Amino acid sequence: MESTKPAATAPTSTTVATEPTTDPTIVQDVVDSVFQPGVNRGLVTVLNVSFLASFVALGFLAIVTQGHWNVLLLLAVNFALFISMQWFIHALQSAPDTNVAPPSGKKMD
Repeated sequence: MESTKPAATAPTSTTVATEPTTDPTIVQDVVDSVFQPGVNRGLVTVLNVSFLASFVALGFLAIVTQGHWNVLLLLAVNFALFISMQWFIHALQSAPDTNVAPPSGKKMD
């Protein structure tokens, strides 16, 4: 007696990869910013949220320690760093694009 096994069949459903139609998430923006020049919206959002969290934590510590000079100094340094980062981001976004190829026939020194 010969037993017959049914032949294995391939799945009949196929999946087609489509491009997402939504905007990239903040995490995707931050990961993409590692591989692309400049800054993007997601990176700026993460930077601002982290500074907000540090302001809240240092503000809480300033209240709890009744304005200890170390905490106030850290708060001032945090504020100065926040201002300098905002200035730097603004300068990067308003700078002309330097990734443009030079006109043909001219060398870049």
